[in-house]
Amino acid sequence: MDHCPISAPKINESLDALRYMLRDRGWPLFVRSLELFTNGSQTMVNVLETEGGRGVAKGFFEWLGKHIEGAALGGIDYAAAGETYHVSHGAFFQVNRFMVDALAEKAVEGAEGRVALDLYSGVGLFAVRLARQFAAVAAVESNHQAARDLALNAGHAGVKVEIHSMQAEQYLGSLKTAPDFVLADPPRSGLGKRVVEHLIRLRPPQIHVVSCDPATLARDAAGLIAGGYRLEELSVADLFPQTYHIESIAAFRRE
Repeated sequence: MDHCPISAPKINESLDALRYMLRDRGWPLFVRSLELFTNGSQTMVNVLETEGGRGVAKGFFEWLGKHIEGAALGGIDYAAAGETYHVSHGAFFQVNRFMVDALAEKAVEGAEGRVALDLYSGVGLFAVRLARQFAAVAAVESNHQAARDLALNAGHAGVKVEIHSMQAEQYLGSLKTAPDFVLADPPRSGLGKRVVEHLIRLRPPQIHVVSCDPATLARDAAGLIAGGYRLEELSVADLFPQTYHIESIAAFRRE
């Protein structure tokens, strides 16, 4: 069972309820992995893994909702970095609500220009912030539900974001001119060879990468440096205290 590693009363309360429900004969035994995500008052429960990839009925979440406030909802609203974001089931968001503001601030620190690109944008943690700073912002997110959340969040914030629901390499492959600033928050697998190649071809002046895996960041950084970028700054954020996981923010500038 995966959950936010922050010692938060709401998470502990939800975990206690789950432990009680696990003993119920009605618990679906094919559920292998869960994720808990809280905004401090409500807790969303995501099913990450099931035996044989079986789907979970809507009634499962309604049952959870009788004991865990928010579990039956399709998503929760989350206050972070001066904005409010709607986060639906299956959409990614940073789980450490005590450090997300500092992470967002560091990720866009020193960003310059008129046009920005947010890759792997999720529900818009960085895109909304960038839209208050840049004249034009494009956001790329392959998860369709997260992209819908991003559209909702941008509208709620009163900012304009051009949203593309597709793979990052697919979008970059269609570009002919480079944005002034690129922010990428890829999954644990990192940017990968194709995305790095497209970024080197486009040659944006600034690239900031938010990484949750030092090994894939090192691989991607080597590719960018070989392609004419220098690593200006590397910051580390301990979003998962008492675990080996760390979050890194790497700032690259074109030579």
